[in-house]
Amino acid sequence: MGLDRSPSPDLPGVPLAPPPPGGGLGNTAKSVSHFPSATDAQERRATRFKHQRAAAKLLPNSRTGLCMWAVASLSYGVDVINNTQEGRARFSGLQTCGSVWACPCCSGTVSEQRRRELNALLAWARKQGLHPVMLTLTARHSVDHRLAELLDGMKNAKRRLTTHRTFAKLLRPQLVGYVTATEVTGGGFNGWHPHFHQVMLVRAGSQAEALDLVEKLREPWLASLRAEGLDGSGAAFQVQGATAAGNYVGKWGAAEELALSGKKSGRAGRSPFQLLADYADQNDARAGALFAEFAGVFKGRRQLVWSPGLKKLAGIDEVSDEQAAEDAVRMADESKHDERVGHFTPKGWSVVRRHRAALLKFAELAGAAGVDAVVQASKPPSPPLPTGKPGAGACVAVQAAQGPQARGSGGSMHPSGGAP
Repeated sequence: MGLDRSPSPDLPGVPLAPPPPGGGLGNTAKSVSHFPSATDAQERRATRFKHQRAAAKLLPNSRTGLCMWAVASLSYGVDVINNTQEGRARFSGLQTCGSVWACPCCSGTVSEQRRRELNALLAWARKQGLHPVMLTLTARHSVDHRLAELLDGMKNAKRRLTTHRTFAKLLRPQLVGYVTATEVTGGGFNGWHPHFHQVMLVRAGSQAEALDLVEKLREPWLASLRAEGLDGSGAAFQVQGATAAGNYVGKWGAAEELALSGKKSGRAGRSPFQLLADYADQNDARAGALFAEFAGVFKGRRQLVWSPGLKKLAGIDEVSDEQAAEDAVRMADESKHDERVGHFTPKGWSVVRRHRAALLKFAELAGAAGVDAVVQASKPPSPPLPTGKPGAGACVAVQAAQGPQARGSGGSMHPSGGAP
């Protein structure tokens, strides 16, 4: 079978090779270029890789540029692992960055760890007879506000709120603890829109009593905003009960999944990963600049901030973002259902890593044969050899195309590569 030079969505612009001799791809496909369409999971993974490289371009010298791209050990390289029970492939031996804000690959892993922590907290609160209350805080914003300026003002206002006499006298005696998450949308007519979501655990006789206690913070919050030169309206302060808190935890990571799906939440405001998607998929330079601004402001910030002592009280361990990303890799590597279907030296990986999504997809479809097919497809075609008796110029051209390793000790070569 000849070489199929038609482009592929998995290997853009790279011709696809036929399957290895002997039908190594089985009944999955008659040729690599006729694999079935990717599953949703494979498409999301490919999109995640694509967006990650876009983030690396926007954030030069960041760890995100090395994540799932650079080898962890120059003495070993990279394995392609297929989990035979789950039918999912992955890489082993690559660096991770653990950035929940800037990395489309690590964000989901870290967010899942935080979701587990919040679920554990809510379960513990139920056993203690506590009432979860969902408090959302924000401020009036405009396109003139820089994100760092607006966020710092709101953080200072939140700090003022916790020292306000109403908070100290009415709520603090009944407040066991709280967790704060910061979320941001941007790119709309009114600029950046940061908001705090706080899950508060309150001692009260009923849910209604707990809600009433937290509602008393409305005026103190608006006063705290004014003290920081900010403004707020009724929408700047919202109190909801246990159901809303549970729903919030349940939809954790929905903004990232929306960005991967290609769907839009509206131009009025986009999540940071939607901004990144618009830059990567639509070449939206403004969206890219906004994402870079966001990533710079949030670098090093925690996704969840727990009130002092709450994690220990609830029996929840401390896990950093970087550790969460590394633990996910380690736990995957400990699976008993793993099969190594490919290995690359560091040099070999640098050649094929631009086809990460295709390597994993075809590993899932055809194992080692699928990995080999992608490797062969990623190689540039060999230059055609001249026919007939070549002249001296033709020999020189062939030598140049084949590289220095094909040359003799200064003498000429036949087109076949042998010595004269």
